[in-house]
Amino acid sequence: MMLRNYASMTNLEYHEKQLNYNSTSLLASIADQFPDEQCHDLNDPRFAEFLASNPYNPKLLGDLAQSLGLDRKFLSPELWKDLSNGWCPVSESSDLFSQAQDTPRGKMVQFRKTATPINPDGSYRYPAKGEQKNRLGTEFIFCFGERLSTAMALLATEDPSIEKRFSQLCNDVFRQAVVPEMLNLARIRKGQDGTDYQCAAEILGIPFFHIDSRSESPFLHFHFDLLNVARGYDGKLYSLCTDEIGANASALDAIFMRHMKEGLEREFGFVFDSVKHDEDVANEFLQEQERKTVSFDLPESLIPAQVRDWRSTREREIQKALKASGKSGYQAEELARLTSRDEKTDKSPAQLKAMWHQEFQRMGWTPTQFKQELSRVKATHKPQPPLTAEVMEETFLRHHKDVAMTESQYLAHIQKQLLPSMSGEQAEREATRIFEQDCVLSMSKEQMDYFKPLLDDTITDPNHRQSMQLRFMREARFLHRSTIAKDTYISSSLKAREQEQGFRFDRDQVARFILDYERQQSEPDRKFKFALGQREAVQMILTEPGAVCNVAGRAGAGKSTLLKAAREFYVAHGFKVFGTSTSSTASKGLAESTGMGSREFHNTTKLIRLLDEGKLKLDRQSVLFWDEAGMADTNTFHRVIQHINNVGAKLVLVGEKEQLQSVGFGGNFSQLNQDFVTTPVREINRQVDQWQREMVEDFASGRAHQAVRTLYENGKVIITQSDEQRLAQIVNDYLSANSPAKDKIILATTNDDIERINLAVRTQLKQSGQLPELEVVVQCKDKQERAFAKGDRVVFTKNQKSDDADTQQLNNSDTGEVSEIFLSKLTGQPKAIKLKMDDGRETVLDLGKSHALRHAYAVTVHKSQGQTKNQSFYFVSSNTNSLHHAYVACSRHRHELKLYLSEDMVGHMESKLDGKAPTASMKQVAQWIAREKNLNLPTETLQSFSETRAFLDQHWKATTGNEPHPLDRFTCIVEMAKTNFKKTSHDYEILDGKARNTYEALKMARVEQIRRTHTLPPTIPDGVKAQLVQHNLQSQQSARLKQLAMQQAQQQTRSTMHR
Repeated sequence: MMLRNYASMTNLEYHEKQLNYNSTSLLASIADQFPDEQCHDLNDPRFAEFLASNPYNPKLLGDLAQSLGLDRKFLSPELWKDLSNGWCPVSESSDLFSQAQDTPRGKMVQFRKTATPINPDGSYRYPAKGEQKNRLGTEFIFCFGERLSTAMALLATEDPSIEKRFSQLCNDVFRQAVVPEMLNLARIRKGQDGTDYQCAAEILGIPFFHIDSRSESPFLHFHFDLLNVARGYDGKLYSLCTDEIGANASALDAIFMRHMKEGLEREFGFVFDSVKHDEDVANEFLQEQERKTVSFDLPESLIPAQVRDWRSTREREIQKALKASGKSGYQAEELARLTSRDEKTDKSPAQLKAMWHQEFQRMGWTPTQFKQELSRVKATHKPQPPLTAEVMEETFLRHHKDVAMTESQYLAHIQKQLLPSMSGEQAEREATRIFEQDCVLSMSKEQMDYFKPLLDDTITDPNHRQSMQLRFMREARFLHRSTIAKDTYISSSLKAREQEQGFRFDRDQVARFILDYERQQSEPDRKFKFALGQREAVQMILTEPGAVCNVAGRAGAGKSTLLKAAREFYVAHGFKVFGTSTSSTASKGLAESTGMGSREFHNTTKLIRLLDEGKLKLDRQSVLFWDEAGMADTNTFHRVIQHINNVGAKLVLVGEKEQLQSVGFGGNFSQLNQDFVTTPVREINRQVDQWQREMVEDFASGRAHQAVRTLYENGKVIITQSDEQRLAQIVNDYLSANSPAKDKIILATTNDDIERINLAVRTQLKQSGQLPELEVVVQCKDKQERAFAKGDRVVFTKNQKSDDADTQQLNNSDTGEVSEIFLSKLTGQPKAIKLKMDDGRETVLDLGKSHALRHAYAVTVHKSQGQTKNQSFYFVSSNTNSLHHAYVACSRHRHELKLYLSEDMVGHMESKLDGKAPTASMKQVAQWIAREKNLNLPTETLQSFSETRAFLDQHWKATTGNEPHPLDRFTCIVEMAKTNFKKTSHDYEILDGKARNTYEALKMARVEQIRRTHTLPPTIPDGVKAQLVQHNLQSQQSARLKQLAMQQAQQQTRSTMHR
């Protein structure tokens, strides 16, 4: 049971199918009971019990439903059409009738200025293809585990009221717990350009109940649609700003999980086991208590093996279909099941339940058996021991991947980890205690000047003050004390060693060495000479005092070359030089390029383990070269630097903060670049052509829009209409490229895209006869089955051992190709494959085992960092949200780079920016077009990236007479995708007690604001209200006069006493 996902919605028509089914089912039931009735109005009070008995009848939740007069209404397909298009029919009894307007559909209240227009005949005018699509709402997917879903389907065959009780329980949780938290976080924007940021007073949400998955297996879940409308405290309707709801979705998840778990235990007598995060389950180095709890489900023993097999058989069919489309993984499955109802089964709930009943009977599984097994399990089921605060903190930071968090994010995590051990109420209290003990309030230093007037209490305008208070609450972050301590140790311990001379040599001596080294490396026909940045970096490493120094080198600037020289000098003077990097491939590349031996380099994980165990010993004569240091997180930096400091060794950090950031939390490499001696190496020499070097420099310097334009002008940007065309184009270009397979690569950001591209490449290779028909199926560690044939390119996704007689170590990112398939002499079936690795080794994998293997025609940008290829082909993923990916992807090549876009991809990226403000240039152009053509440009449009983009697309040509540049839409997205550097606690200012008091007071003020609204008396007529206002003013004036007289009397008394 969990909140699986949420997304902005621009089309909500797919719910009409369920609503039509509900209407038909209810009308049929009513006709049986009232055969003489000719017309059945489902809002007739006589039929209320029929509505209540239908578990699939959506309820309209939130105070706005009551204000609109909808709280007891039946949600018909017609009413849903109105609501989802931004309109609501109202009667005179509605609180909002005064805001209604006459429309071809009758008296209607308009939710927002961007509501769908109504045609004269009463139909809605939906946007044509390419026209502006407005955000209709935000959909949250709340789902339940497959074991619980299967058990509920079984119990419903004996007692049909089970579904009603379950649905009622869920709706109660939504009404009493989830919606109030959504309201707490709901905001509206008013004023010019939406600068007046305020709390919402009322919202409207509708949960839709579904019981099946795409595979027609039992799968209980809700689509909770939060409509894009909110009522302000001024009584008017506005677009709903969901930024804070999305940022704190984990709080909604924890609330839903806690209340549903306790409700199901109470109502149905169930017991639950925790469900752990997939990544943690796959991590063999984590103990069970260190794995993150993400949900709860019934114990596996409650579902017989044959029933689990029945479900898994159907799920494999889904996996096969998903694989053909390039989708993989649990989350991809769920989203595929949930996000397109029209593509699901056409079976009604009644038909599905009948089908499941037959299957359960066929397997011999009965409700009685389940209840007996449940009783047995309950007798031995015990709460888990509570986790320590340290374990929960480590789990949070590992998955949160940022040093800073909101209060809701941390509390939600702690509560979920404690639920297996205690009640929800106890978990809430304990989480609050841990939070207050371990977390401190902070604010990004970049924002402190903005909030200074609020914290100094110098704002006099009440509206401005309120807006700033809400923004302060939105931007406030908390840091864990342990993170602060680690960051402080990293900086202060190295600062304390800043003047150490043990690794410093005379500058003249080093200068002579550099000249000698250049002569030694030169050949008769090729003179070797360091670039200026390389020369300065070698001098810095060998002549600067201190325990740490940084080489900040551009991609392809020859960092390995200069490190080789520095290592040679250190070794010649009696020092031991070791190498490390976050990945085994990068560590191995560093060792090969600098001449290190096999025992002198390890990836950082292994390095720390060897140092902890004492199997590797450093001393005062040890130097550690750390390549790609920007990809290391705070924990890794802390542990390595502890070992460095304990023995007085030296650390040479190499990398570039503009490239890929750490996967974990913290950006210490960037911080150390600022605090300690750093030498830039900017002369790029990887790319052959000068214009390509300049293009890479533009990416590195944050000028991505210019870099993309340069590629386009040189014919290296391919833009197709559809994503299918883009996929076909990149596969064709890759296979037509003249470089050997190991010297060319396709790059993408997501594993889904990688899977899809690899499948397409293999299909083309088989059709052209370049891959043989004989192939073997390998069970892979990521729970996927992949087919491999002789000649297939392969890459390892994790470290593992080979199955040779002499076992070999195979590292994450190692690449090669299938060279042979071994068949069993007894059965004739494949039993093993031989791989020829790109480093020359040959190794064997047993097909009876699972392996961390996938195809390597396309790899992720993360796996490519540190590599160099002749040709690279960049398939821009639709979720690329950082320029780090583009910089790395566009700097791997020597000779050729091509970048692939599609209109479909750009549209999908734009939809993900919905709710974000457009760029300044987009707003300026839109306002200019509106003035030139005398067009209505609602403020709400200028608050939304996607709506402003659609406005520009619709009116640009008519205004200017020119077609838009093919890259316009993409470059706007690039402008939004800022280079997001990972932060450390040094980037935040710890706020004092006064600021914390302000934070707590504002938090309580919002709670009190909502409470007062719920306890206010009914609306007062305007005439009576005017009299009350006048009376109130008179009363206030009288009270002020009395207070003034009292103050004067007190002053006179004090003056007399003084005399």
